[in-house]
Order: sequence, then C-alpha cells, then structure tokens
Amino acid sequence: MRQDIEARINALGLRDRVLLAGFVQPLAPLLKCADLVVMPSTFEPLGMAQSEALPLGIPVVASRTGGIPETIEDGRTGILVGPNDIGQWVKCISYALENIEKSRAMAMEGRRYVRSRFSIEANVDRLLALAGSNVMS
Repeated sequence: MRQDIEARINALGLRDRVLLAGFVQPLAPLLKCADLVVMPSTFEPLGMAQSEALPLGIPVVASRTGGIPETIEDGRTGILVGPNDIGQWVKCISYALENIEKSRAMAMEGRRYVRSRFSIEANVDRLLALAGSNVMS
C-alpha cells in the first residue's frame, strides 16, 4: 500500500511533513525528531513503539488494543483511541498537536512510568520477589 499512501500524502501537500521510514534500527535518533508518535494498530500484543518513545519524552497517541494500555494510561501518560474510530483519531491527534506542551507533560509522566515499571532493575526486583527472598541468601 506504500504507493497509495505516498500518493495520498502528495495529494494532501504533506510531503515535507510525513516520513515513511520503513524499518529503522536504531530507532531512538528518528524518534527524537518527532513531535508525536501515532500508533493506529488494530492489534498489538505488546507494542514497542510507545515503550521506546515515552522514555525519550515523545508524546504518543495509540490504539487501545492488546498490550498498549499496559504502558499508556489515557490522559496521564499518553492518549488512547479505539482502533477503528477514525473520527476520534482525528480529534485526538489534533488535540495532541494543538496542545503540545500538555502532550509533552504526559510523555514525561510516561517516561517516569515506563522507566520505573520496565527498567532492568524493576524487572529483576519483580523476579526476585516472585522467587522468594531466600534466593539471594
């Protein structure tokens, strides 16, 4: 569908505003250039893009599907939208861009949340707690 998407971008005069990057590794340098990460997934078992964007302080608008709500609390750490609600997507993306300082504040809260919940230290602490306190004795 890339050709169709590129044609639509051109028809809307957005060529200088949209990047269809394809597969990018490492992703962090590209994310740091973004004002907003948009994840309109219809299904996402975990969702890595928001987990990579939030620690960098990049605002996220993502689908309320799969594992994405584990890292985004709607209105607190980002914005969640029903996967097929196009009208709501337009409204939420517009809101995020028109209120960029509030979006960045949510991203910073998301940064704290993701780092505290999904850091190596947090994962090790949870594993040790599940294993019981006598593991390190």
